[in-house]
Amino acid sequence: MEKIALIYRSHLSDWTSCRSITRNLAQAYRLAFPKAEFRDIFCEAQVNPYVAIQTARTVSEFAPDLLVFIDHSPFPGTLLQALSQNIPKPPRIFVHVFGDFTLHAVQWVGCEQVLKALDVTFFCASEKQRQLIGSFVQGGAAQIRIAPFPVSTQEFRPSSSQARAGFRKQAGVPAGDLVFLYTGRLSLQKNLILLIRSFGAYLRQIDPRAQLWLAGPMDDLGVPYLGKRCLSGTFSSDLLEAIRKTIPPEASRQVRYFGDLQTEMLVQIYGAADFFISLSTHNDEDFGMAPAEAACCGLPLILSDWGGYSSFSGVGTDAGLVARVPVRIEEKRVSPAFEGCVQAMIGMAAQAEKGFSRETLAKRAAEYLSISSVAGVLKSEQQGRRDTKQRFSGFSPLFRQVAQAFEAYPDSPFRSGTGYSALYRKVYEKYL
Repeated sequence: MEKIALIYRSHLSDWTSCRSITRNLAQAYRLAFPKAEFRDIFCEAQVNPYVAIQTARTVSEFAPDLLVFIDHSPFPGTLLQALSQNIPKPPRIFVHVFGDFTLHAVQWVGCEQVLKALDVTFFCASEKQRQLIGSFVQGGAAQIRIAPFPVSTQEFRPSSSQARAGFRKQAGVPAGDLVFLYTGRLSLQKNLILLIRSFGAYLRQIDPRAQLWLAGPMDDLGVPYLGKRCLSGTFSSDLLEAIRKTIPPEASRQVRYFGDLQTEMLVQIYGAADFFISLSTHNDEDFGMAPAEAACCGLPLILSDWGGYSSFSGVGTDAGLVARVPVRIEEKRVSPAFEGCVQAMIGMAAQAEKGFSRETLAKRAAEYLSISSVAGVLKSEQQGRRDTKQRFSGFSPLFRQVAQAFEAYPDSPFRSGTGYSALYRKVYEKYL
């Protein structure tokens, strides 16, 4: 019987998306390998050498054929070093890459020799993340695979017409009015100010009755890579100021904030809205759980053509139900063009007038994003590699440059003057 060990952090992540990803990946592995014996192994987010050795011994006693890192912490390198020293024959290793891979450049380079002795496969959640990580790894194509972060389609699925009408009535939305919805962190990194400005222009130019709904936690993280940090409460103040300046006074109540929602309410709000919109150009936008969940609920998507967001094109671009807004990397900002955002909203609203089936869109999304679909990918990858070994070949000069930038300027590794460095543009051009 095949044995599979799954590595988690001991305490749930502060990030809602990461909690969902980890839970859903665990289900996907169990579905992919129903006859395997599983062992869940928990570690603190920050692993010291003693804990690493104890964990390595736990793994050694279980003697898995496959060891999988399915959480965004602990950092795999510390544990892998302990494994290489305490297990005579280390298992095949799968590492699911989250958006913080670049953030840990120094640590990854530090464990390069350990990785070279192991059979390691990195799983990226999107094609553009695969290209990014591939630029960090020598001969990366053979060591990197794609497995989307799965969505629980038992939870995220189209609402009934009765449930949709009931929520909209409760929210005071007339039947014919369009609702654009953003869910996720409300943060400077997510270009929410640009979204407010774009919606204001849409109201003035096209549809004065439309609504913009926002749901998620307020985040004052700023842009750490540039050394931009915000005081507590700063971003909510900036958001209110943007609404005051760009939304006509008579329409100010048409921008609504629902707070940080639990899954049940989130599904209801997806069912009540007409479109999902996110203009994020966050450097960690490796996938996008919010648009993935929205698509599985049957919502058309308006997304910046950036990073993992670009992978959603197959869900409904041919039917005009996924609009991609081109992104530009400039010296002082990385964002979609304002005019492109407004045009995407106009085009999507026009497309919706022709009518579409939420159930059909949700079905197409599930074919790519459901737990069972991702389980199929994982099963295929493990079976295809069962009799072969893929030795890690080392990190690229580009990734060493990134590590050096973090060592020299840990608080602002990608800043040049008041804007983005040439290194940032070189690294993240893969996300365009």
